[in-house]
Amino acid sequence: MFQIGQYIVYHSAEVCQVEAIGPLRFAGDRDVDYYTLRPFDVDSSGKIYIPVDTAVFMRAVITKAEALRRLKELELLNVKIPGAMSRPQLANYYRELLLSHDLSEQLKLFKELHCKSRAAPRSKKGLALTEQRLYKQVGKLLSGELSLALRETPERSMKRLRAAAEAVQK
Repeated sequence: MFQIGQYIVYHSAEVCQVEAIGPLRFAGDRDVDYYTLRPFDVDSSGKIYIPVDTAVFMRAVITKAEALRRLKELELLNVKIPGAMSRPQLANYYRELLLSHDLSEQLKLFKELHCKSRAAPRSKKGLALTEQRLYKQVGKLLSGELSLALRETPERSMKRLRAAAEAVQK
């Protein structure tokens, strides 16, 4: 069980803070406890209500040591941009990486899409709209989590992610 004030990764979409735990006044079943989650994104005033015993993926935000280790992992990660797939197949492949809930897979997704976006000016094909959305989503998720772990702004964490993604591949 998470604690009030704790930051968590909710599903594969948001970094949130647990704002409250308990029954909801406006819910019909007062015997069910809910997490009230506030998305980390400062532009968001919305809340997420999720039963404490849900099957939806949630985990605590990583530590500073883990964040630094993951940035190094991203630097050393060798990726190959899949080439023999149709755009729908590629979009599904990228979605699976994001929804895997595996931080290593999400780093791989970020690096693949980052490298592909950097190569786009040199080729006729850029990122498809779905790829652009996934790149933005995984970047927001990773930079939000890293910024909390490293106690810095999400913008600074995004710069770290991009620098690590641009590390020379062997």
